[in-house]
Amino acid sequence: MANLNILSEIEKSPERSVLHENYFHEVWSNEKINPGSDTLEFNNPFSLEGEDEYRPREPLTFNNDEDAVSVLIPENDSTVTQALEDKTSKNAEIRVLVDSKIDSMGVDYFDSEDEYFETYRNKFENFQSTFFAGTPFHTANESGRYSEGISQYFNMPVFTESLQKFADHNRFEIHDVMADGNCLFRAIADQLEINGIFGNSPKLLREITMKYLRQNPCQEDGSHIEAFLFNESWEQYLTRMEKPTEWCDHVLLKAAVDALGLKTVVFNVYGADIRRTEIYPVKCKKSGNDLTIYLGHMGEFHYLSLRPKDWNKEWQKKALLCRYLVCSKDWESEARKQFLRNKVNCLGMVDFLKNNERFLGMESDYKTASNEDVKGGYTLCPTYALNVIEPEETRVHILSAMDDPFCVDRRTGITLMCLSFLISHIFPDCLFLYTCPTYRRSEIEIEGTLFRYLGSIASKTNIFLKNVVPRLLSTRENEPLKELGATVVAIKGDTARYSISQDTSATYPGYVRLKIPSSSNDFLPRNIYREEGNTYLRKMEVSDKTALPRDTKRCLVGFDCREFPPSAQEWINRERKFQWPSRTIVDMIQVSGCTIISKHHPSSSNPDIEWKYDFSLSEVILFERTVTRSQMYGFYVIKVLLEYCTAHLQRKLKPKHIRAVFLNCCEQIPTDAWDTNLGGCILQLVSYTIECLQRKKLPHYFISKRNMLHGFNEEELRDICFQVEALRLFPLQTMVLIAENRGLSYASNLTVAILRDCARFALPAEVWPLYQEIFIPNTIKTVKFLARRGLYETAFSLLSSTLYIARILSTTMASSCSLAELFVSALSELCQETSKVILAMKFETLYGEHILDSLIKKDRIFLKDVLPWGISDNIAWLRVPEDKMENYELLAEYLLEFGKTEMKNLNTNLAELMFSEAIRCLEKNIEGTPKLDVSNIEDDMLKLDIQTQESNILRKVRETLKDCYTQMYYISQVHRLFNPLEGYMPAIEELCKELPEMSSIVSRMFGFLHVPAKQKEYAELYEIFLGTGTHHKVAAKTSY
Repeated sequence: MANLNILSEIEKSPERSVLHENYFHEVWSNEKINPGSDTLEFNNPFSLEGEDEYRPREPLTFNNDEDAVSVLIPENDSTVTQALEDKTSKNAEIRVLVDSKIDSMGVDYFDSEDEYFETYRNKFENFQSTFFAGTPFHTANESGRYSEGISQYFNMPVFTESLQKFADHNRFEIHDVMADGNCLFRAIADQLEINGIFGNSPKLLREITMKYLRQNPCQEDGSHIEAFLFNESWEQYLTRMEKPTEWCDHVLLKAAVDALGLKTVVFNVYGADIRRTEIYPVKCKKSGNDLTIYLGHMGEFHYLSLRPKDWNKEWQKKALLCRYLVCSKDWESEARKQFLRNKVNCLGMVDFLKNNERFLGMESDYKTASNEDVKGGYTLCPTYALNVIEPEETRVHILSAMDDPFCVDRRTGITLMCLSFLISHIFPDCLFLYTCPTYRRSEIEIEGTLFRYLGSIASKTNIFLKNVVPRLLSTRENEPLKELGATVVAIKGDTARYSISQDTSATYPGYVRLKIPSSSNDFLPRNIYREEGNTYLRKMEVSDKTALPRDTKRCLVGFDCREFPPSAQEWINRERKFQWPSRTIVDMIQVSGCTIISKHHPSSSNPDIEWKYDFSLSEVILFERTVTRSQMYGFYVIKVLLEYCTAHLQRKLKPKHIRAVFLNCCEQIPTDAWDTNLGGCILQLVSYTIECLQRKKLPHYFISKRNMLHGFNEEELRDICFQVEALRLFPLQTMVLIAENRGLSYASNLTVAILRDCARFALPAEVWPLYQEIFIPNTIKTVKFLARRGLYETAFSLLSSTLYIARILSTTMASSCSLAELFVSALSELCQETSKVILAMKFETLYGEHILDSLIKKDRIFLKDVLPWGISDNIAWLRVPEDKMENYELLAEYLLEFGKTEMKNLNTNLAELMFSEAIRCLEKNIEGTPKLDVSNIEDDMLKLDIQTQESNILRKVRETLKDCYTQMYYISQVHRLFNPLEGYMPAIEELCKELPEMSSIVSRMFGFLHVPAKQKEYAELYEIFLGTGTHHKVAAKTSY
């Protein structure tokens, strides 16, 4: 069975040297087992009676030609097993002819973990969805819980679906880990991280556990663990368990709990049977203040991490307290006590501390039991390149961080060079997208009214980090819906035209009252307000009949003000150490003036007549004319970081606050530092934000006396400050969480690889060796991940920037190589030929040097040589097997299967090109199929036979064409865009006339395209077709 080879990759060794039952019940003296349906401890979502049958969620399936198996295969039923083997082998024989040629070109992975989740796990899930869709897993035989070998594989749907349902009903998130024999320690490491304890690798945790086990071979009752072993001695057992890929048994689990001092709750769920086991560390009091971790156990072969639903709101508190403990470990007792008290009070963590004293090793009077940075054997907080990290920010440290890209950040221990590299690779520049890309101009005129866009829409800073996982496969959206839509102002004219004067005597900074002549007839009486001999203009609203710009969320009324406001004169005359912005830009902004909009201050004494100065025009000039590309990228990064940190808060930082932070810091940071020391610049932005929050004042960039934090109460500012402080002290952890949230799953392992030798990054003499040994290899690994997803522009940008710097560094060495040589060497590491070719062509376009000949063999036949029409360069160099060049139909089948493979790699860009050319080939095939004239044949049977064969040939081609159109439908669904499907709908309707059974999916296509009339028409055609009595056959063919 081809599919069942996956089992060897996901299953641990079934050989065990421990008498399971004896050890389970005799040795775990502190455990608590609640078998069955104990609803006091947790919510059991299963019911054997009186409950609707639970059906697994239907995953996205790109090719589902096999009929679903309706029952689980019994463990000992060889007849059924053999039947399934025969069925699978026949399908495998057909697929292997194509897959072998496709796979021969290779697939690129970041590392073995990336390969595991993208291949073995995905193949299992595809197999599961094909053969077990709709199976009632809670009726499975209980003996399947301890199944092994092939039975274990066929019971996997029961394990996965039942555990998922349990997690959903008990507020857990399942975080699966690689099944490489080290899954127990991978799961424990993840549990430590979500509790704010970083720096503990699975390898380290296993070493700690094995050291403890060697030193403590006896249980509390004095019995030696060796008594529970068979077929090996105690030393042989320890030696075997020290291997990093050795399957972990119950002895090792109990030893890990004791060594690490962690209360551990293990849930083993199989069907309706939920078993909860609580394991306490030896000699530990059963207190609610112990750190508790939650593990899932699938049968007896795989552990995974169960994350409580709100873990992402709690880890920051634990992480900060752990860090404060570590950075003050060498202080005198009283000084440390006072420092911890101040931090706890400042961040509002008094109640949190009371509930976590034992976990932190602290007492209520802020004393600590130990001054070590290791808790229970594991690292409490990593210090990376430093032995001691600083507790507070200092001005000296800030300045040194700006001047020296090799500097070590004294608050985190991270080398800035290391941080800069990780920022650029975890947040690639090309993955930042605009929320509203349709707005190309800052102003637009509609029916005689001038509208001006405000805020981030005007300055084009409304960006977000792209989710590389297709939206059909993700529960998250790419765009934050709340940000969609623009705020615009309808300009009534210039203030000078209406003789409007500005009165700021009774308003907050940045706000103004508009005085008009008492004799003015320019405004309606309802828009005029008189007070103490003065005539003021009330705020006005836009008429309901006014035609607004597309996607307008809010429209205000405003006036052009060609005079720069008096309250902003300080900005004009401000001394700027680094001459940013230049005098020319300052003069340009001064001439452009500002906009006065109908908006009042939250604390205004008379909001009806108060207006606001808006500087969107000025920001447009800054971002378009003086903000460099490196500065802009820095803004993207800080915006994503700050928005993520405060996203779950009731009151959060808005884009206008982040722009103010950025622009204020641009005047304090040398412009070239954004190119050479990005990490230092980002930390400076975060530190400045914390400083403003602590002072409760964020100056408006143009009107420094205006406090943009006015209106935030004490608790709101404290909550925001707490989150930003966590970002400052744990920038990499925060970046990894964001990246994984957006589908960049390589971020965690990349960070570990770079930080492994963090201290070397502080040594200028080590720069070239670092590039050779660490930077270039890890850049290539990142490129592999991105190119497999079809993110070629992003992959090329990363690779070219890294190799360009490497080229400069290599010129100082005895033997240097050209950029082209470096590029060819790097691309040679890639397995997938399409990625090599596309990246090589981008290099040739940018640098004008030919390197493609060095990467591919020109004597082979490529797609551009076979097709008589022009095709995209991205697939022109695709190798075509000789047996696929006989006709258009065979070539189309090859392209279709290749496209499906790319779809599974989430490379929809390449897949769409493949499907498009496959469709064109099939259309050519149909056009070129000769129509046989059978009018002269007298034998009716022969005539019918010829016509039937001709019809079957055409039907086969049309079935393949239908498959291509269906794949285009999936691509549109993935991106939630009408294209490419919309362009193919006329041809799809024509095909439906020949294949009426596809009218069901055509109806769904029109529903997706929001064409209800056509959706209804084809739904009715499908109902007519069902009247032929072939319901089951058609339903199977059109399911997807």
